[in-house]
Amino acid sequence: PRIDAITVQNYRAFAGPQKLILRPLTLLYGGNNAGKSSLARLLPLIADSTSEDQAGALNLSSPAARGASFADLLWRGRSTSDDQRLHLTLHMAERQVHYAFDIYEDPIHNIPAQVIIRAFDITDASGAPFVGMRWTPPLSSPQRFEQILPAGPPILLSFRGLVPEGPGLAPEIARHVDPDHAAGDALAALELEETSLW
Repeated sequence: PRIDAITVQNYRAFAGPQKLILRPLTLLYGGNNAGKSSLARLLPLIADSTSEDQAGALNLSSPAARGASFADLLWRGRSTSDDQRLHLTLHMAERQVHYAFDIYEDPIHNIPAQVIIRAFDITDASGAPFVGMRWTPPLSSPQRFEQILPAGPPILLSFRGLVPEGPGLAPEIARHVDPDHAAGDALAALELEETSLW
């Protein structure tokens, strides 16, 4: 499976949702400071955030991050009262699903602050949600998530970077994460195929 598009919001130059459709050859063009380089660096940052040894939600030590902190990745025009989360959606047309993440740096429940996944949703191709989870403090490993869809008791769910895994991975999530319905193979669903980006 491959990612066909990425939507990002509250990222660098993009306050609102910005969708990047990926093709074998993807062209980015625009004026100076329009966000072309930020979008180009987003792809390897996501790929590096699915590695097996990844601890936090985003691999900020990736060369694509260029030494940026999580706060540096957020929209440049925000104030302290604005949304402090990075919204990321991975669109996979082959599976007719979208994986949406709210990524957040939590300085309150975890000192030093750690970049975590605060919400995780899976929607179908029309955007109708069928899995929805919200993190409930305090921070632990695995994280404790409240199931919004399908309704159920809180579950413990681990993330290896952006990849959900672990004993809390319910069958309704696992079957949309990898083709063999096996949670341990979840990384395969989030692999980025090589894409030429100019």
